[in-house]
Amino acid sequence: MVDEPEPRPRDGMRIYLDNPDDLAYWMKRFQCTAAELGGAVKAVGTLADRVDAWLHRLRPSANDPES
Repeated sequence: MVDEPEPRPRDGMRIYLDNPDDLAYWMKRFQCTAAELGGAVKAVGTLADRVDAWLHRLRPSANDPES
């Protein structure tokens, strides 16, 4: 049996919600749902670093001194 390759984004800097591979990749990368990812993109745009910061602000980690 051949393992299927991991989904890869079409662009490592931008998130394209209309692309299933992009959606799967970024959801896994940011540990979020499609709805959370879509909301973040709507709020801050498609740049992955901005989306990451937005999602992090919504769900700070237990190790984050600001939480």
